[in-house]
Order: sequence, then structure tokens, then C-alpha cells
Amino acid sequence: MKKGLARKLLLMAGIAICILSAQVMSTFAVSTPNENSYRVVDVAHRGGAAYAPENTMAAFMNGFELKADFIELDVAMTKDGVLIVIHDDTVDRTTNGTGKVVDLTYDYIRTLDAGSWFSPEFAGEHVPTLGEVLDAFRGKIGILIEIKDQRFTRGLNRRWPTN
Repeated sequence: MKKGLARKLLLMAGIAICILSAQVMSTFAVSTPNENSYRVVDVAHRGGAAYAPENTMAAFMNGFELKADFIELDVAMTKDGVLIVIHDDTVDRTTNGTGKVVDLTYDYIRTLDAGSWFSPEFAGEHVPTLGEVLDAFRGKIGILIEIKDQRFTRGLNRRWPTN
């Protein structure tokens, strides 16, 4: 089998595994710097959303404690420009609040309970800021950041230029 085809097949298998295990730990193959071998990495998707409310500090701690290689998180921007960690464009599904993230201030979002919907054990979990997650986990575990759709992150690309 040709080397290029083998790499593609391994990558596709890794992507399939990632999709199948997305709520717990995503597993996929990445190439090493010399491109001649691969290693499997574990990613705690939304922090390990099967064990704690997604995209909360409890979930990220869970992913860290499970010894994942990376935690994955989603970032959106509030009305007042604060980068928060949330998957949806609204707070409705994962908190006790309602409304679009882009229409809400960070001060309001900070008061919401992001854990009770998952389990009473997580009552009082809040929607963290990107800074809180980076401060807590930088240098301890890899962090994969997904920047949410630009329609509800209002100019995030202008705030952090890519050049």
C-alpha cells in the first residue's frame, strides 16, 4: 500500500473514531513531526461532556483528571466583548437563562447556572471565560479552541488579527 494512501486511511479512521466518541473522549491519529509515524491522542470534547456539564470548569477538570491529551472548548463573544466558553449561540440549552450570547452581557451570563441541567451535583457551575480556562489549564494539558460562527461572535476576527 502506498504511504500516502495509508496516511489518508489512518486519518479517516481517526476522524470516524472522533465522531463516534465525541461526547466522552475523541480519539484520533496525528502525524509526528517527521511525518513517518502517527500517534493516537485523546481529546476531552467540551471537557468530557459525558461526565460533567459541557464547557464548564468541572468538565475541563474532568478531562484533565482523565489524562486526556487535550481539552476542546468552544468560544463565543458576549454583547460587551467578553470571550466566553459556550457551544451554542444561545444560553438556553446549557444554563437556566435565555437569549442569544451576542445580545447578553458577561455580567448577566456570569450569574447563570450552567450545571443544574446536567445534575444537582453541578449546581452553581458558571459559564467560564476563555481567560479562566487558559489560566487554569495552560501548560497542564493541550487546549483545542473552536471559535464559533462569526454571525454570533461579532468581529472576533477583527479583535484578534491573524497576521
